[in-house]
Parts: sequence; C-alpha cells; structure tokens
Amino acid sequence: MIASDLDGTLLGDDHLPSERTIEALKKAYDAGIAIVPVTGRSFSHLPKWIREAEYIDYVITVNGARGINNKTGETIFTETMETEQMLRAMRMVLPFKTCWNLHANKFVWREEHGTPDIRPMLTQELLLPDMMTYLENNEMEIEKIDIYFADMKERAEAFRLSKDWDDVAVCAGSDFNFEVNSLRGNKGQGLKLLAEKLGISLKNVAAFGDALNDLPLIKAAGVSVAMGNAVTELKEEAKFITNRNDEDGVANFIFEKILSINI
Repeated sequence: MIASDLDGTLLGDDHLPSERTIEALKKAYDAGIAIVPVTGRSFSHLPKWIREAEYIDYVITVNGARGINNKTGETIFTETMETEQMLRAMRMVLPFKTCWNLHANKFVWREEHGTPDIRPMLTQELLLPDMMTYLENNEMEIEKIDIYFADMKERAEAFRLSKDWDDVAVCAGSDFNFEVNSLRGNKGQGLKLLAEKLGISLKNVAAFGDALNDLPLIKAAGVSVAMGNAVTELKEEAKFITNRNDEDGVANFIFEKILSINI
C-alpha cells in the first residue's frame, strides 16, 4: 500500500498532481499496490480528480477520523468526538482572531470568528453565523475542528493551553492552523484500521508526509518517507527523505524504490 498525504506531499504547490505523479500512481496500482490518499480534508472537500480516479479505491480523511470507499462513498470506519470536547476547543480560542472549519457528517461547516477569512482553501459548505449554538442544538458526527489564526503568537498560546487536554489529539496541518481530533482520530490509527480491513501488513505500507499531522502516519508504516520540504520532526522520524513536493518527491520514490523493489 502507498499511503500519502496530499497538500505539501503528493500535490505540487498549485495543489494539483503532476503528470509524473499520476503516472507513478497508475503504474503502482497496476502492479497490485493500493493507493490511499491520507488527508486532513473531509470527503466532500477532496479534489475532483481523486473522486474520479479509477486507481484510488479508498481514502482516509479528516486526519484519520473517517475512512471511506472512494468508489461508493461508504464509510468504513469513524473516530468521532463528543460535542463537549469540540465546544471546549471553541471556547478556548474565542478571545483570539481566528476562523473555523468544523468537519462533521463528511462535510465542512464554516464560521468566520474575529478575523477576515484567512483559510488557504475555502470550502463550499455552509457558513454558520454561530457554530457553537448550532452544535449545542444539533446531533452531528463530529470529526475535527480546524482553526486558522491571524496572529502566530495567539496560535502558540492556544497550543500551550491545550497541553493539559488528555482526551483529544491536537496537531497542525500548516504553519498557521490548529487541529483537534478525537484521541484515536489520527492518520496512523486510520492507516492501521484500513490496512487491517484490507489484510495488508503495516510493514508493507509506504507512507509519505510533510507536516506534523503526518507524524502518526509515518510512525505506523513500515516504510516511512518524509518530503524534502517536511518539518524537522518528520525528517527525524522517517527512514527515507525524498525530493520536495514541487520536485515530484512521491513519484520519484515510487519509481526508484518501490517499483524497482529497491527498499
């Protein structure tokens, strides 16, 4: 199995796969290797090319909180949060200049809070005027909250305040956000659940990543690969370091190591 993060990893800086990357994925799939995107995005926020790719049968979304059959949209597993856990995270950042993405029910729900919208990718889902009130009055399968900060000092303070939380997983998918999942809702756990379902040993999984939320993913895989543009913590943990995402790092590793059985 090839399990790869998307942004900053499989995709270039334009958030699209290169022709060489698509060629590598197709050749690996034809060789009997499962191709699994592992992303912080919700299923509804996946790029169209992934939803339509014949060589992608499964996806792990929302940092591992939900595994989905890419062909049918069927949920394979979920690791959801309690409403009160989510509200605690929201209350903590209320004094800060932020905007929020709430991932729930396979969709993304947005709210601007205290700042103009600073998200790198806008969702096409519902913009809520008061997300906390909505959560208090509606049953939802809560997967994650993704909080973007306008002030990096406030982001650092939010991480400091969250250190005492022992019932949720806190991570980051970029240099200016803050993500909260259930304790088991991480990319490593998602990989383990899908590999078990497919009967694939983790030692036969090659995982690629670049950000802190990819750390559980590469720790779980038998072949762990950090991108050339990855954060230091990931490079220190990975067994291999490949080229940058804008240099076809994933494709190069597939051609040079996996398809040539050189690992």
